[in-house]
Amino acid sequence: RLTMPVLLLHGDQDQTVPVAASRMLAEANDKAKVQDIQGASHTFNCPNPLPEQVEPPAQTVKMVEAVCAFAGSCAG
Repeated sequence: RLTMPVLLLHGDQDQTVPVAASRMLAEANDKAKVQDIQGASHTFNCPNPLPEQVEPPAQTVKMVEAVCAFAGSCAG
């Protein structure tokens, strides 16, 4: 059982893993938080690998910002 805070990010347009999967995981752990990224696919609309000199999609930026904000909130 995880005792630390958990952030589950999920693209609301993910066709690989249903959004309900993140919700089920969050329900199983009271430390978990689900955050949907609007308009994002399974990869947050980012090609893999992201070509050099190409700006990441807005959904990828939102995902990174959410991770940074969550990490900051956990720092104490």
